[in-house]
Amino acid sequence: MSELLKDIGGKPAAALLDKLGIKEVPVDPFLIAKELGVEISERLDFKNIKNSGSITKTHKKVSVWLNPLDPPNRKKFTLAHEIGHYINDILTNGELEFTDTPETLYRSGEAAPQEYAANKFAGELLMPEREVLQIGKEILENDDDHDIPLREFVELMAQRFAVSKAAMLVRLKVLELVDQNVEL
Repeated sequence: MSELLKDIGGKPAAALLDKLGIKEVPVDPFLIAKELGVEISERLDFKNIKNSGSITKTHKKVSVWLNPLDPPNRKKFTLAHEIGHYINDILTNGELEFTDTPETLYRSGEAAPQEYAANKFAGELLMPEREVLQIGKEILENDDDHDIPLREFVELMAQRFAVSKAAMLVRLKVLELVDQNVEL
């Protein structure tokens, strides 16, 4: 196992970003997967067409499948989620396989704790807290009217981080920067 993998198993997303020297957004999970030695496939798989992705480890090879029909931002989040499984489950617990369904990725309330942890990891990886606070402050300071609608703020933030508006809204809620009950 490489030194990088030994150093990051079970650690938060910020530790992985620091270890790789990633300090700018948007974060590219495809580049991170490459650095971790994770192979990515986006071949059409009719058996898994309703799933967004999965991760498998066999004989020291780690592979992630991403649904090629998903939009680019969904694939980014799914890959970051699967990297979360790699860091938190495979490297630390020796788990071999996870398959995520749309229900687990969309926080249906029925997900296993590992799914919540992987979603949390993905949010922290793609939208690091320090950058969310810094860029959010810049957007608010550049608002001449000092009355930017939440929908517009979330959209601008999502653009800067190259994530979906839904993912950004969840991240803002997790960081307690917006009310938990807010919907767009």
